[in-house]
Amino acid sequence: MRTMNMARTTLLTLSMAFLLVTGAAGDVVFSDLHLSPDNHLLFQAEVQAPGIGRYRAAFLTELSDGHTRALTVFPEQMQYLSAIGEIHVQNRFGIFRLRSDESGFQPVITEQSRSGSIDVTLGALGESLVSPDGQYLIRLERQSPSQAYLILQNIGSGEEIVLSRGVERTDSGPPAKFSPDGSVIVYSDTNSLYYFSIPAYETGRLTSERFRRIGDGSIGQAGFSENGYLFLARGRVIYRTSLNALFARSLLHDGFVSSTAVARLPFAFESGLDTMIAAPDGRSVLIQRGSDHIQLFPIQPATDITDIPALRLPPGTQLLETTWVRDGLLYILVTSPFSSDRTSLYRVRQSGGRWTTDRALSTQDIRSIVSSPDGRRIAVLQRDRVVIRDSEALDLVATISADRPLNVVWTSNDELVLGDFETIRRVNVGTAREQVLALSRADRLSFPVRAGQESADSVNVLTGLRAFVMDPSSAELEIPEDTPDFGLRNTVSDRFRVYLDVLPSGRYRNQIMVRNVASLETRPLFETPPFRFRPLPETAEPVDFEYFRHGSRARSRDVAVVINLPRSSEGLLHVLDVLDRYEITATMFIGGEFIRRNPEATRALARSRHEIGSLFAIHRDLTDAEFSADEAFIQQGLAETQDLYFNLTGSELSLIWHAPFYASSPLIRSAGAAIGYRYIGRDVETLDWVPLWTGERRSALYQPTSALLERVVRNAMPGSIINLTLGIPGETGLFPGRPDYLWQRTETLINELQDLGFSVQPVSTLLSRAR
Repeated sequence: MRTMNMARTTLLTLSMAFLLVTGAAGDVVFSDLHLSPDNHLLFQAEVQAPGIGRYRAAFLTELSDGHTRALTVFPEQMQYLSAIGEIHVQNRFGIFRLRSDESGFQPVITEQSRSGSIDVTLGALGESLVSPDGQYLIRLERQSPSQAYLILQNIGSGEEIVLSRGVERTDSGPPAKFSPDGSVIVYSDTNSLYYFSIPAYETGRLTSERFRRIGDGSIGQAGFSENGYLFLARGRVIYRTSLNALFARSLLHDGFVSSTAVARLPFAFESGLDTMIAAPDGRSVLIQRGSDHIQLFPIQPATDITDIPALRLPPGTQLLETTWVRDGLLYILVTSPFSSDRTSLYRVRQSGGRWTTDRALSTQDIRSIVSSPDGRRIAVLQRDRVVIRDSEALDLVATISADRPLNVVWTSNDELVLGDFETIRRVNVGTAREQVLALSRADRLSFPVRAGQESADSVNVLTGLRAFVMDPSSAELEIPEDTPDFGLRNTVSDRFRVYLDVLPSGRYRNQIMVRNVASLETRPLFETPPFRFRPLPETAEPVDFEYFRHGSRARSRDVAVVINLPRSSEGLLHVLDVLDRYEITATMFIGGEFIRRNPEATRALARSRHEIGSLFAIHRDLTDAEFSADEAFIQQGLAETQDLYFNLTGSELSLIWHAPFYASSPLIRSAGAAIGYRYIGRDVETLDWVPLWTGERRSALYQPTSALLERVVRNAMPGSIINLTLGIPGETGLFPGRPDYLWQRTETLINELQDLGFSVQPVSTLLSRAR
């Protein structure tokens, strides 16, 4: 256990919990400096949030002691804590709490807020989990590219305990779940599930972790119902146990040995690909199989396989979220980049003992759906509004205009709190009355003028077309009687001068400089965080343009992450989503077998901004002694793939290719070059295409995904080409697949590369910049 440092620093430290997007899109940019006569500094900091865009946060710093206070709170993530009537908000600058019945907010007590500094996170936000009573927080703390500490923090005292010292970092956040009453945490570590009792921890009765082991599994196999039962999917069976039985059983047995088996599955649950969600009433479970299949299973004694209803979504769809509205009614929001209707809302209902499903809404801009506490209404978040509908018939109840709504939480059956790009506000659905609780952004800032002089006891804020007067100590808001003056900005007082200094490189695009007139000292307001940038080599490494395995080592910090699609589309939607949110253009190599199996996905890739190369007509090792591939065969295979792609999409492949498994020889390369193709190799081999088993033996080349990620990040250099293979490796073999997949950690990989200063580019960019 450790206690947070409560010392206040005079020089403000900007702690960069940094997963950097290199370049202008990801730098922290300071602006709008305004200094009061009593040495209070207003300023704004702009950041990039993947999938959301750029936004600015406003701050007030007292230069005499360095204490900084946030004036705005952008609602990237929002949760209602009904037990205490507060809104929990997380964004790039920290974690904050708002009352649901009055304006103002306070930062959650952390090391940064106690010292008066700012905690900035770029790249993946790393969603934290908060207990239902708001007292505890679970978060990840980076340990290495693939590993992290799983931390439990008491928000009130600041005390922390390390739940696990080596959980795997994934794109899906902390591998843990709170029970509905917040008394128990279930978490996974190294393919084992454990529980953690909050009451036992608070009273000093917590047993050793080895006595709290539930059994083998990952967090995706476990789920709580609202009535306090814990469900576990293992093999072809769904088990259920109460929390009290779990405590006793884990001391005597390994996991769910004597738990109740409540359902049997017609397939084996795959922990690396599948996820289970328990219904609130515990009478059914939803299992997401891979990325595009969802099946619903009732929980009842002696369930026969033939009695189990199944819900199958169309191919090429990806689950965004599942909302259990009430017993026997749920909504499933899916997305597909392969369809003109990018999002669809499916309604699943139980009537007379039978489950039915229908496509309730189809539109391009459904962002999320949130159910009211009684399940009678749902809030549908769209591009510029929140639409309130009856949950059963979907009749329109109300429409709330919004500036790009981000989150909605219901505080009662009639009231909700809406967070968008302008404000966080409470809205009564019936009366349409609204109250602004906090500001998401500030377009203009100034100090009020009293007795001819600016005063820092309040701050004028203009957001959109509305002006507010804010108490900076609490962020409480009032509507001014007269429009405040947002005139010229001042950067000089009797004691200080402030200005912006442009930086040529690094994590800041600029920094705030403070000139102390009395001490003659000029220092940055924030300490520059240490660079993790991988240095450029002193000497250039030759580049082979006929067998292009890497770009320039010395001209830039560009790398290429190439996506190989030999057969299956498994993982494609996840990877495309990550690339889209990070605004990355990648190179993808698709094979003839993929094109034939996945025509809609192929058309969608042709419409995308990504560079598409050839992975040959068939997925075979062209250097295999049992497989004779001469020049004519190779040229015919390349031409066949190009024609197949053109006939399907009307577009041409880029004239770059590589053979399956990156097999290479002078014959293979020259055969392609003779008809205009350039051979693309790689200098960082991921080995993610190796299955766990080859035949009946464990594959000699197999490595766990965590080891692959560590090795890739360790070996990446300027100009590197890193291959990422989608699908299920060894799918035609006796035992296909892996326990988990590197493509599931695409966002983690990109963040690690960008944190080292690399910019992810397509192969064509590496080629042009290497000349």
